Amino acid sequence: MAGKQNCPIHATPECFEPALDPIVAKAYDGYCTKIEYPYVRIIPKGWKPGA
Repeated sequence: MAGKQNCPIHATPECFEPALDPIVAKAYDGYCTKIEYPYVRIIPKGWKPGA
């Protein structure tokens, strides 16, 4: 893996986990683990803050 992707919500790589399941990865970039602790937020592909 080249480098860790930044979380689109917090702009840091520490709370972002990429979607590993190939079916989930078709629709979602990954998960933010910090937004609603202890839960995670699923980030759809192409999502931008404020959109």
